[in-house]
Amino acid sequence: MAVIEELPELPTLPPGMENLDLNDMIKRAADAHFNPPGAAPGAELPAAIAAVKSQTPDEFLKQLNKMPLFMTSLDETGEDDSAPNDALEAIKALQYEGSPRDIALNFKTQGNDCFKAKQYRDAREYYTKALRVDCDDAELQLDCTNNRAQCNLLLGNYAKCIADCRAALSRQPQREKPWFRAARALLAIDRVPEAAACIENAMALKPEHAQIAELAVKIRQRGDFLAKKEAETKAREAAKASAARDIAIALQARGIVSKKTSAEPWAFAEEYPIAFTAPGDPRTPLVFPTVLVYYVPGTDLTRLAAAKTDLVARFSEQSSIGEQLAEVLAQPLPWDGAREFTPDGVEAYLETLVGGLVKWGRRVSLMEVLAGGKTAVLDGVVVAYVVPKALGKRFVEDWRKMKMRV
Repeated sequence: MAVIEELPELPTLPPGMENLDLNDMIKRAADAHFNPPGAAPGAELPAAIAAVKSQTPDEFLKQLNKMPLFMTSLDETGEDDSAPNDALEAIKALQYEGSPRDIALNFKTQGNDCFKAKQYRDAREYYTKALRVDCDDAELQLDCTNNRAQCNLLLGNYAKCIADCRAALSRQPQREKPWFRAARALLAIDRVPEAAACIENAMALKPEHAQIAELAVKIRQRGDFLAKKEAETKAREAAKASAARDIAIALQARGIVSKKTSAEPWAFAEEYPIAFTAPGDPRTPLVFPTVLVYYVPGTDLTRLAAAKTDLVARFSEQSSIGEQLAEVLAQPLPWDGAREFTPDGVEAYLETLVGGLVKWGRRVSLMEVLAGGKTAVLDGVVVAYVVPKALGKRFVEDWRKMKMRV
C-alpha cells in the first residue's frame, strides 16, 4: 500500500525580510560587484568594453552580425553602415583565389554540401557560380549542369530543369540522368509525349534501372488518362453541338426567335438550357427555362438580378402561363404580406422585339406566345413579368419611362 508522506511546512522568513524585491537585490549585488566599497569613484572601463556597454542590445546584435563568424543574415556594410564590410569582402575574395578550375571546383564542392543538407536554392547558386567560371574542364561543367538540373527539378522549376538537361545532353547524350530528369520535369507539366520520348532514351541507356522503369509506367498511365479525358471531352462537346443544332432547327420550325445579347448570362443558363422533354429526342416538346419577374412599385426594371423572381426551370411549350402561375402561386410568396400575387389576381407580360410589351393571356401556351414573331427568347431564357392586375397601368407606364431612359 502506498504511503503519502507529508512535506514539512516551509520555515518562515526572519523578521524584516518579508517584503524583499528580487530586482532590487540583483541591482544591489551588481553595484557591490562593480563598485565595491573603497574603490576609486569614476573608474573608467577599457575603451572596447565601454563602447559595448554604451550600446543597446539591438545595436550590439547589429554590430555582431557584421562579423562573418556571427552572421545570421548578409550585411555588406561596415561599422558605420555605409562603407564596405572589409572582413566580408576579404572572405568573398577568397572564393576566387586559385586557378579557374580550382575556383569552379570549390563552388561545386560547396554546392554538393548544400545539396546534401537539402539546401537546394543555395546549391543551385553555387553550381551557377561554377558554370560562370571560364575553365577548360568540360567534365566539371557537365557535372554542375546536371546537378543544377536536379536542384531545379526538386524546387519545381521545371522549365529551367528542362533547359539544363537540354544543355547537358547537347554535350553528352549518352548519360541517362539528364534524360530521366527531363522526363520527370516534362511529366510534371503534362508534356507527356515529350516525357515518353525522354524516358525511352533513358531506358535504352539503362534498361535495368528500377526508377527509370517506374517513371516509364507513370508516364504511360498519365498518357492513357489524358487520352481518355480528351476523348470524353470531345464526345461531350460533339453531343452538345449536335443538341444545339437540333434545338436551333426545332426553334426555326416553330417560328420562335432566339437571340444573343451582351447582357450578363443568367447563373442557371448552363444547368437549365432549352431542351427536348426527352433529352435528344426532337419528337418530344421543348422545355424552356423561364424567369418570372414580380413587379412591385419601385422595381428597377433594368436590373432584373435585383428584382424579386422565381425560376421555372422546365416550362413546357405546351403549358400555359395560367397553369404555371396556379402552381407557383399556390402558396403565398414569403415577402407578399399584402397578398397581391395570387393565381387569379395577376397578369403576365413579355417584352416584344421592338422593346414594347405584349400581354400573355392566361390560357395561351408558351409556344403560341413565342411563335407569333413579336417576342424572342433572349440568351436562352424566357422572361415574363408578373404584375398584380391593380398595378397593370402603373407597370406599363414604368416600362415606358424605363425604355425612354435607356
